[in-house]
Amino acid sequence: MTSRAGAIARGKKRQLFLTLLLNPQHRDAVCIEAVASQGGHYVNGALSMKAEVKEKFESYPSHIKPLVLQLRELVFSVAEDWQLGEINESLKWGEPSYQVKNGSPIRMDWKPKFPNQYFLFFHCQTKLVDTFRELYSEVLEFEGNRAIVLHTNSDLPIKAIRHCIEMAMRYKNIRHLPLLGA
Repeated sequence: MTSRAGAIARGKKRQLFLTLLLNPQHRDAVCIEAVASQGGHYVNGALSMKAEVKEKFESYPSHIKPLVLQLRELVFSVAEDWQLGEINESLKWGEPSYQVKNGSPIRMDWKPKFPNQYFLFFHCQTKLVDTFRELYSEVLEFEGNRAIVLHTNSDLPIKAIRHCIEMAMRYKNIRHLPLLGA
């Protein structure tokens, strides 16, 4: 398969995954697992999620799990599109965490204390959230210099979130650029 044909096939799988994930009738755990097994991210040809991370995703309420899985899929999609190499997926501070070799860690979580919100967390000693605020203050909500706040009852601003994930995953290569090269 040519590189372009492979990219098209991956794009179709990713689109199928996101379409099914975002369709409310498909938001039960069984369907999400089935979709993930057919079109979710693959590392070295195999679906990959560490047991501790999977357990964390399983602990989310049924209406939260697809939202956080969508963020996870965006992380893997960006890494694949930018050819950023292997993603280290783990739990940090009890939250799913993702990092590539030249990137800054990205964490995601939902907190029972804030039942209508879920979060993307970034290293607070970077320029990431300040840059996101400069670029997307009309589209995104922020918590200090460490998080993007997302709402369970609102559509995910995919283009903005995808760009933020991209900048975090490329951070060590772009941190010297004005607005991180945006």
